[in-house]
Amino acid sequence: MNPNQMMMAKAMVAQQALREEANRSREAHRSDRRPEQARTERTEPRSHSFFDILGLALPGRR
Repeated sequence: MNPNQMMMAKAMVAQQALREEANRSREAHRSDRRPEQARTERTEPRSHSFFDILGLALPGRR
């Protein structure tokens, strides 16, 4: 094996080691997350005032 091939082999091994470490780190980070909390829906319907309804009819407001 010539020196260039040796350097390429070392680089490939180093890249693979970095990929494995990144995967382990990512998995550890994912397992530490808290479960997502459910969103609470609004219980009161939104009321529309007279001016909100009037504003829909005004030109230039879309």
